Amino acid sequence: MIRYLLGLLAICAHFPGLAQTEDEEHPTYRKFSTGWVVKIVDSTCMAGRPYDNGDMLIVAYYVESDTAAVSVSIPAATSLEEGQEVSLYIKFVAGKNLDEGWGQNKFKVRKSDGTSQLIGSFSGRDMLRDLGRYELVGFTLDNESKRIVGSYNLDGSAHAMSALQECSIKLAGLNPDDPFLR
Repeated sequence: MIRYLLGLLAICAHFPGLAQTEDEEHPTYRKFSTGWVVKIVDSTCMAGRPYDNGDMLIVAYYVESDTAAVSVSIPAATSLEEGQEVSLYIKFVAGKNLDEGWGQNKFKVRKSDGTSQLIGSFSGRDMLRDLGRYELVGFTLDNESKRIVGSYNLDGSAHAMSALQECSIKLAGLNPDDPFLR
């Protein structure tokens, strides 16, 4: 599991700089007008979206293990150190409804060009479903939501999460009509 997480850390660390570039080594699978981009990075499909404050939300999906890595890049989080582990609560919002079902989760800190990336590993299809169906995702330090680490608009995420899953299925050479993959 440690080796797997280290691999996720390395892959997620490359994404912010690659999201806005085009090259043969890291092809763009699909771009969306809402800012979401799905790319192939080191044989992994990833979706990401930059935000006006410099933060970036990144999701990598591994269809074979049904695992999703979620990374939040936060340039303002300068007090965090490489390798540090932090606990964050994940909360989804749709209209007036708050979903706190993900509860508290561990995130590993990766430093890249002075930016802190907080990366966690989750159940893949469940995370893609929630990222695609809610309007907002928030990360807090406590369950009362008084210490917000980041709050991100998920406009267009349904299409991006669908493309991310499609990309991962194709990259793995699996049949997209396989009923066990959805």
